[in-house]
Amino acid sequence: MHGTKLVTLVWLGCASAAAAQSPSRFTLGPSLQVVHASFDGHTRGTLTVGGVTAGIRLSRALSIEGELTSPGRQLARNYEGTFISYVPGTPANPSAEEFARWAPIARRTLAFEPGFGGSGMLVARSSVRRHVTLAGRLGVSARRYVERSQFAVLAIPDGVDPARVARDFAGETHARIRGGVLAGGGADVAVTPRFSIAPQVRFVYSGPSRFGGEYRELGVAVGGHWRF
Repeated sequence: MHGTKLVTLVWLGCASAAAAQSPSRFTLGPSLQVVHASFDGHTRGTLTVGGVTAGIRLSRALSIEGELTSPGRQLARNYEGTFISYVPGTPANPSAEEFARWAPIARRTLAFEPGFGGSGMLVARSSVRRHVTLAGRLGVSARRYVERSQFAVLAIPDGVDPARVARDFAGETHARIRGGVLAGGGADVAVTPRFSIAPQVRFVYSGPSRFGGEYRELGVAVGGHWRF
């Protein structure tokens, strides 16, 4: 809902401005993105977000673009199992049977609530037809997420202190920026001398997981660019 309202307002505002100003090297317009996101290799989901893109042309072939995108819906994953075992005497290497005998069973919910996101890109363009220009993008992208980990304890073995289990299975919430290197490609299709439609495919890569939380995005987007 937030993204739809944002895109509608930008379309109306930019259309009015385009009719009143002479062309220059600046562009402004709305965008709509559908993004498949992956967190740490195990939680996945699809976001649909609206946004605003602005750019400045450096030359006929190169420009710099930045975008701001709205929050999307929450992505979550649930799974059940054993996480901690309370084997008496805390042996260094308990057997699988001992671990299972003294381990509570719990359901864990990992939830990722996306906030506003943004990106900055260097865009290279090459004309292939009168009204069609190919565009390659390289830059960085980031989005703020509120990440929640919550447990529901389903069973506690006899002989295990429930108060200790409650402490150890307390949930946690924290905010974190997820993002990485952005690469993509697409085309600009001129509809009028001042307005073009820009379909895109893009990928965001956070780097190897040993450098922090693993994050991936694979998405498609369509934008509208007015030249001012």
